[in-house]
Amino acid sequence: QRAHGLDDRPVRTDPIRKSVSSERTFEQDISDSDTLIDRLWQVCEDTARRAKALNLEGATLTLKLKTRTFRTLTRSRALTTPTNLAQTLFRSARPLLLRETGKGQAYRLIGTGLSHLSEARWDSRDLIDPLIEKRAQAERASDRARARFGSQAIMTGRTLRQDIAGK
Repeated sequence: QRAHGLDDRPVRTDPIRKSVSSERTFEQDISDSDTLIDRLWQVCEDTARRAKALNLEGATLTLKLKTRTFRTLTRSRALTTPTNLAQTLFRSARPLLLRETGKGQAYRLIGTGLSHLSEARWDSRDLIDPLIEKRAQAERASDRARARFGSQAIMTGRTLRQDIAGK
């Protein structure tokens, strides 16, 4: 019966999330690496916020770029420990971005994603980045302040610079 497409079993639609991501499309293509790094910070913050809201962390980071000719580039990196921290995502994605921006290419989209997801747990130690615990505490405190006082209560200098520039 199944070979003929006959199957009375109920369809399961359990949403098994495989990734959490964020991306931004620009009004104008951007080739300046400093501007792209600023935009990278934005998508890292968005990805981290979404992962935290879902109580998830990821072990693989993916950077997505789309060129002016609509060619999509993806670069992935395994993280030393699963995370949902914006700072960790940014520090891991920045070298991937810099390898691509040195080629003079203009990009119309940037995005980051986390995959190989697991349930978030307390921040773990990272031998490669011994300051991760302090950064995690600071980011969690900022998250609590934003939740209580609004999204503009605490922001990084990079975010503030983008807001002032109207980007």
